[in-house]
Amino acid sequence: EGAQMAEGGAGQEPTPPGYDRDSEFAPLLEHFFYLFQEEWGDKGEAPFLVLDMSTGGSPVIFASGSFKDLTGYEDEDVVGQPWFCICGNDSDVDDMRFLEKMIYGTDEASRCIICYTMAGEQFWNHIYMIPGTPDMLFTCVSSYDVSKVVQARDPTMRKDGDDAEGEGEPEEEINEEDVVMEATRVQALQTETVKTVMDVLAMCLDQMAQEASASQSTGWDEESQDAEEQQRQWEDEEENKLIMQELRQAVVDNRYADLRQCMLQGGTRVCFEISASFTMRMQDQGRTTLVQVENANALHYAVCKSAFIAAVALVIGAPELRDSLCEWREEGLGGGG
Repeated sequence: EGAQMAEGGAGQEPTPPGYDRDSEFAPLLEHFFYLFQEEWGDKGEAPFLVLDMSTGGSPVIFASGSFKDLTGYEDEDVVGQPWFCICGNDSDVDDMRFLEKMIYGTDEASRCIICYTMAGEQFWNHIYMIPGTPDMLFTCVSSYDVSKVVQARDPTMRKDGDDAEGEGEPEEEINEEDVVMEATRVQALQTETVKTVMDVLAMCLDQMAQEASASQSTGWDEESQDAEEQQRQWEDEEENKLIMQELRQAVVDNRYADLRQCMLQGGTRVCFEISASFTMRMQDQGRTTLVQVENANALHYAVCKSAFIAAVALVIGAPELRDSLCEWREEGLGGGG
């Protein structure tokens, strides 16, 4: 019986929330609504608004479906408007000022004031809010129709248009215990709803910040990897230039040992970029062997020079070959050097 005393949100068909799908907050609010539904389930939340504290006037950026059910407001009637757009002529100005001040405070706050539906009907609205923080510039304001609770506690607190005392249908007798139970239930539901909203908003903001950070980090890593790759390529090119110079000089100076050493130190690939022309002639017992090579790479040059030096060593070391002739003639470098 007590659960039926409040008129806000209970037993109604789900209504889509209201927010600007084209606003800068749309991705955040879409994510928030999805996570809030997962977190809250089908328990039936208290109607609520989310306000943007970073803009003057703290406009509404999100209206729950239950809030739209309670007030009859459509998206365009409330989104972008200040929270007190549901207030009117009979709303207590001091209470409105107090709540407006508390939006930018640090403490939870609540007040019970007369508000108006879209159709102009008055209801006693219990407003409960939790202000945002410097890290999360959003405030959640919950509304709940507690007209029966208020009038049960004080029959003189009648809304405009209610029958005067003694006229019309008599009010259903409500005992004090039910009033206390309903007031406690409403306060608990609003508190849980608002805190869940703030927690889910904080979660969404944190997730979006992590995603943005990960995206920036990934981008930085890719740039860093590109820079490192370019640095390696440059270092390889510089090293190759040095090897090339050493190889060319070794070829020019006929320093076979140095040429071989350069190749052993990693110059094998570079040696193919150098070309040399040379002639090797060997004569023994009236027979002449002539090897003439043009534009050979340094590796070919080294092999032939090695064979020539081996032949010279053989002639020097074998008395019977002392009449033999070994001749090597460089004919110049070409191509790469």
